Amino acid sequence: MLSDLNPFVRYANILLITESQKDWCIGQDFRIFACLDGSSIIKTKDRKINFTPNTIIFIPPYTKYSFCEFDKEKNTSAAILNFDLTSKNSHIKKALKPIVYKNWDKKKTHTEPIFEHFSDIIVLTNQNLCEKVKKITSIFFYKDEFFHERASGTLKNILIELISKSTDENISPLAKKIIKYLREHHSENMTGNMLSDVFKYHPYHINREVKKATGMSLKSYTINLKIKFAENLLSSTDKSITEIASECGFTDAAYFTKIFKREKNITPKEYRIKNKNVLI
Repeated sequence: MLSDLNPFVRYANILLITESQKDWCIGQDFRIFACLDGSSIIKTKDRKINFTPNTIIFIPPYTKYSFCEFDKEKNTSAAILNFDLTSKNSHIKKALKPIVYKNWDKKKTHTEPIFEHFSDIIVLTNQNLCEKVKKITSIFFYKDEFFHERASGTLKNILIELISKSTDENISPLAKKIIKYLREHHSENMTGNMLSDVFKYHPYHINREVKKATGMSLKSYTINLKIKFAENLLSSTDKSITEIASECGFTDAAYFTKIFKREKNITPKEYRIKNKNVLI
């Protein structure tokens, strides 16, 4: 659960990486490498990653990797973080050095809770995130008051952006345009044929793009959007159920109530009573 994400930074520094690693190595905790200058290749078990300026690489524990193929004209410098995703092992403050893979004793592992979003390598090219990684190395260098807490807060922000942006990169430009259009027209009853007229693609292709991006069919996603907007209106306005049904693109209040109850297991009226002005 991302709500449990509370990273503990164990080591942060800027290093020159000038030599190829002859053997595979593994980190005992999580690793982030952010390239600041120069270039090299980072090999993993199943791919080669171009490590060039503004590239940020997230590597889970016990994942094989090695640095190789360096730029001979310029040294490769990188901001490096070693960390856990929780504070469970924050009592281990000493940096956990990488282990040569062939020497790894699998019985002696540094265990952490499993987070679905952070179970695989993530690669992004993003200058802003690289600057934030560099900022953490500065926090660690000066070790001012609350430096661990400040580093943790900055890293949590980086990690959330990392999974968000990496997910976003897997969404096609067409899907992004369709989703943006659906959000702007949530009060209309959009169909595949209508979107086909707008985007000049077959309805089947549009539905497939939405499904790949959201995990929901076009019909399910449009209903989900309408319900989200309805929830907001129910809890933040005094508009009638009929008015809200109309604003969210439902044909009438009865149909709106039926769909809302099916999706939320509660009627719009009951939802309003439960959530109206809860923060005031």
